[in-house]
Amino acid sequence: MEFERTAFELGNISVSTFALLVVLAFGVGGGVTLWRLRYQDGAVGNVLLLLTWVIVLGVVFGRLFYVLTPPPSVAAYYDRTWYGQHLLDLQVGPLAFWSGGLGSGGFAVGGLLAFGWITWRHKLDAARWADAMIVGLLSGLAIAPLGNFLSGLMFGPPTMLPWGMTLGERFAPYDDLARYPVSMRFQPTPVTFVLLAMLILAAVLIIERRWQDHRTTGNLFLLGWGAYSAGAAVLGGWQADVSRGLLNLSGLQGVMLLMALASLGILLWERTGKRDRL
Repeated sequence: MEFERTAFELGNISVSTFALLVVLAFGVGGGVTLWRLRYQDGAVGNVLLLLTWVIVLGVVFGRLFYVLTPPPSVAAYYDRTWYGQHLLDLQVGPLAFWSGGLGSGGFAVGGLLAFGWITWRHKLDAARWADAMIVGLLSGLAIAPLGNFLSGLMFGPPTMLPWGMTLGERFAPYDDLARYPVSMRFQPTPVTFVLLAMLILAAVLIIERRWQDHRTTGNLFLLGWGAYSAGAAVLGGWQADVSRGLLNLSGLQGVMLLMALASLGILLWERTGKRDRL
């Protein structure tokens, strides 16, 4: 399969396929969230404001995450020192997020901070908004990884399974064609993230419909996001071209694991508190 990393060019700036799919994911996720909150007063303005801040802080933290922990294939050419010396390089420098390269873990942290800031600043019902947003969030997450897939990025280790795919461009250690021939297939990890988001989205919609009158506001988000975070922490182990640190976890795995544990902890704390009040 031939992968195309550049979607189109605007003058001297190349817009990557990854960036284009991320924009599409934001559009779909924001549109779904707006539709679900359409009867709320001021929903349009607040959703657009929230989406703006999620994009801003998500890009800032996501790019920072990427620049500080670039994948090995990128670090061979552009490591942290290089980024620090080329701050104004608008092709692949640290500010050139449109060229591709956002750390998913950093993006998640930035998005969560944006949500907390906007709901607190505008006195919104955070639990109700979170429940409304989880469907849009999962819808966007079912699209965004396709940017990595179509760019041939973030694939996993070699596999003999039938859904494995050949890659035109390799990264270490899989660029050793003596050990890993051209015909060798690799795990299409971005597709598994898409399937994960779609499965959890279906589960969230079923739970919302069947148990709408028997659940606490905010739990729909905690269940959906907690399940996705746990799944992403596991699937992140399949990503080969990533920097790893403590416990051999990638940055994405570390962030997702913490978020999954936090979601579970809040659910258990809430359930314990209800029992104590009985």
